[in-house]
Amino acid sequence: MHAGLTAIKAHRNGAAHARLSSVPCAHCAHCAAVQPAELRCSKPFDALTADELRQGGEFFRRWYAEAVTPGRGACIDSMEQQAARASAPYVAKESVMNQRATYLVYEPHGPGLMCAVVVLVDGENVYGWYTGPSRGGFVASFFMLERYYSMHEATFYHSVSDDVYDDWVIAYPPTEIVLGNRSPLPEGVSNALASAQAAFAAEWLCYSDDPGAAADIEWYRARNLPLVHAGIRCEKLPKLAAGPVTWVYASPALDQNIIDFLRKRWPLDFALAS
Repeated sequence: MHAGLTAIKAHRNGAAHARLSSVPCAHCAHCAAVQPAELRCSKPFDALTADELRQGGEFFRRWYAEAVTPGRGACIDSMEQQAARASAPYVAKESVMNQRATYLVYEPHGPGLMCAVVVLVDGENVYGWYTGPSRGGFVASFFMLERYYSMHEATFYHSVSDDVYDDWVIAYPPTEIVLGNRSPLPEGVSNALASAQAAFAAEWLCYSDDPGAAADIEWYRARNLPLVHAGIRCEKLPKLAAGPVTWVYASPALDQNIIDFLRKRWPLDFALAS
C-alpha cells in the first residue's frame, strides 16, 4: 500500500478527525472498524504532501466529497475546518509538465492496440492525450482533468479532434458543453502538451498508413498479430507485461486512478462501467 494512500485512509478512519470531532459519524466509525490500527497514522491533514495526495488520487477526492456532504454528521465541520487551515495542500510546488507518464494496452487475440495514453500533471490539473478503437472507428483526443487533485469534483475536457488547438468539449460532468474555439488549457500548456504527445507517439506508436512504419507492419504480419490503424512499435512490445487477455505497460510515475477515471468517461472501447 502506498504511504500516501495509507495516510489518507488514516484521516478517513479517524486519526486527525478524532481530534476535531468527539462524535464520529457512522461512515467514519465503519471505516475505523474495518481499518487495522497499524495502518492508521496521525500525520495532520495539512502536512500531507502533494505527492501523497496524488498517490491517493481518486480515493482522496471521493473521501473528501463524502465527508463534506450534508447529512454526514460531525465530520462535516471537522473537514471544513481542516480545509480552511490547509488552503490548497494538494497543489504541487513545482511544474512537472516535462515528466510524462504513459499507459498502453494491447490485446493480441483481439483488436490489437486498446489504448495508448500520455499523462502530465501540473499542480491540481491533469493533462494528456489518448487514442484507441471506439465503436468500429479509431479516435484520438487531448484531454484535461481540471482540479483533479483537489476537494472539488474534477471536470473532464477533451478536444473534438486529434488537434490540441481545435474545438473542445466538456464531457464530464455529464452534460456535454461545446466550448468552440475556447480551449480550457491555461496559457502555455497547449504547446507543451502537443510536444509531449508528439514525443510519446514517436517513441511508442506506429501507424498502418505510415510508409515509415513498413518494418513494424511486416513484423506484426509475420507473427500474425493485429495492427489495425495503429499499434505499438515492435521494439517496445517486450516492455508490456503479458496477462491472460491483454498486455499492459504503465510507467512507474503513472497514477492508475487517472486511467480508471478516464475509462469510466472516455469514448474508447477499453472502458469501465461507471
